[in-house]
Amino acid sequence: RQHNCKIIQRVLGVSRPQYWFSQLVFDLVVYFIFGAAVLVVVYALPARTLFVDPDAILGLSLVILASGPAVIQLSYIFEGLFKSDFLCFGSLFASRAFVGIVFLEVGVSLTVLESRGHGAAAAANDILRWVLPLLPEYCVARTFYDIVDSNFKGTQLSLRENQGQALLFFVFFSVANSVLYSAIFWLIE
Repeated sequence: RQHNCKIIQRVLGVSRPQYWFSQLVFDLVVYFIFGAAVLVVVYALPARTLFVDPDAILGLSLVILASGPAVIQLSYIFEGLFKSDFLCFGSLFASRAFVGIVFLEVGVSLTVLESRGHGAAAAANDILRWVLPLLPEYCVARTFYDIVDSNFKGTQLSLRENQGQALLFFVFFSVANSVLYSAIFWLIE
């Protein structure tokens, strides 16, 4: 908006769908570079010993990569609420970080309480188990948590076996979120 890129592209004859598609391709390239950098950082730190299981690595990579389009499309949907791109970025970054952390804590706490036999926590977790993954940030954060938690418990995660069901669940939701939020954006646009 500050640089009038949309106006310039319209004057040059670029349609709105072409503009948004080119913007999406650029943003996806930047996101995938950032996602790859996150994985490199995770494996460069001493904590890399927590991320050695091949299925856990694959699950985490798929969730990070599949969440990108959902995060980007949600940003496009909310972009119109802000007067500047910087304010939009700052507000969405802060709110996503806050929401991701809070809901991760809620989801993990309910899972722990449910494992200790609390019926009310189990009932709440049954509902939230299907609602919270609609947030792309939650899928990524919960996958990180599940991988670290499985290492502390000594369990091995798998995308194919019953224990790996949680990883496959979040991979599925990450892909579904990208399709859902992309469809919502393109319907609005």
